[in-house]
Amino acid sequence: MAESNKRVMFRKEAMDRISNPDDLDASLQVTSPAVWVIVFGVVALVVGVLAWGVFGSVSTTIVEGAIKIDGVTRCYVSTDDVGRVDVGDWANVNGKKAHVVSVAEIPLSQEEIRDALGSEYLVDGLHDEKWSYEVRLEGDLDSIKERVPVEAVITVESVAPIQLAFGTNE
Repeated sequence: MAESNKRVMFRKEAMDRISNPDDLDASLQVTSPAVWVIVFGVVALVVGVLAWGVFGSVSTTIVEGAIKIDGVTRCYVSTDDVGRVDVGDWANVNGKKAHVVSVAEIPLSQEEIRDALGSEYLVDGLHDEKWSYEVRLEGDLDSIKERVPVEAVITVESVAPIQLAFGTNE
């Protein structure tokens, strides 16, 4: 009995199944559908990040208080930030699009701004710097109320994320 067990290495059912060619045309499932969902999700995420990296943008902004007096919208930018503001930069004033039309070359003191605005309250609502530069804004600002402080967000730089990743400048 021990002699016959040594000669037969596999069970008879296994040998019959492997020698039967009936299942040769059936497809073999290597991965489950859940794995494919995960793979497609990761691929979609990578494609989305690459598309944002090429076509998207990362903006550097300066947030200042702005006010409209006699139809002119102006904000006062600190001495630290004025070097980054250029004529033509885009701004968002209380949800309205605008652009920078002028940047003063000489800073104004708080007293000079108070004299120009005619109110200590307005000066306090706009900024708290000792010296500031006047920046004038134009655009679709007709709905901004006169002599009411609003928020101005000036976009001073906009860069594609891929440029940040690879350190290239155009």
